[in-house]
Amino acid sequence: MTENLARVRDRIELAASRAGRHSEEITLVAVSKTHSARKILELYEAGVRHFGENRVQERESKLGDLAGLTATWHMMATCRKTSGKSCPPV
Repeated sequence: MTENLARVRDRIELAASRAGRHSEEITLVAVSKTHSARKILELYEAGVRHFGENRVQERESKLGDLAGLTATWHMMATCRKTSGKSCPPV
């Protein structure tokens, strides 16, 4: 997982440089859907602070195991009527 993260960061650095930007201006959002809380924690420990989920229920099922992290969560899909009451505000 951390090797993949290093490759992604290298690609971001290269793309930012080609665009005349600094890589620090770009927010890496790790797509955590279908991944376990353990893998999310591994990425968090490697410095990732933004995670994306496409299902509210899946995000909420992981939050208990990830309590105390100062991560930012992004919803990557439209909230359905069935999950609307628990859908975080955007």
